[in-house]
Amino acid sequence: MAGPRPVGFDATGVREAYAAAGDDLVVLAEQVSADAWDDPALGDWTVRDLLGHTTRSFVTVTDYLVSGAGRTVELGHPFDYAAVFAMAHADPAAITERGRAAGRELGDAPVEEVRRRRDAALAAVAGHPDDAPVDTPAGVMRLADYLPTRVFELVVHGDDLARAIGVEPPADVAARTVATTFASGLAAEASGAWSVLRALTGRGGLAAGFTVL
Repeated sequence: MAGPRPVGFDATGVREAYAAAGDDLVVLAEQVSADAWDDPALGDWTVRDLLGHTTRSFVTVTDYLVSGAGRTVELGHPFDYAAVFAMAHADPAAITERGRAAGRELGDAPVEEVRRRRDAALAAVAGHPDDAPVDTPAGVMRLADYLPTRVFELVVHGDDLARAIGVEPPADVAARTVATTFASGLAAEASGAWSVLRALTGRGGLAAGFTVL
């Protein structure tokens, strides 16, 4: 999109939403029964795979802050991260395998590993200012602009996980708001904007398989 976006995210609020969404994921992980880790969850992913993939919203924050140190920011808004979702559609097999690898990396104590990854990410966020550069696949972003994309992933995949294990998603209202605003923004800048607006206001439905990703 050319020019400044009319929609932004409050940096303090997003930090709080990220922490809340992380806590929600830990709560969900604690509800996975011992015999459910290999159950189907999303597409070709098992419950373990899905949870491992979702924890990348912790790992990438920690890692990308390290690799981004001293870099020049290239992207100016969370919506610029949409390019990464387009790349994922270009190579879905790679995303599937990365999720499986992330699931294996949870090890023999997956819940404890989820907690460890959350704690490390929250410590990294707390230790950096909002304008700290983050080296993402889309380009170098400010930490404050990258976090809404991570809240989105945590909330959406948290819902996927909750449905897979048959529990209610515990998503925090603030986290849901950030996730929904982010998704709506992606839709507003894409060709399906009118369909989404009409669906949200009861003026029509969405086509089967519609996605903003």
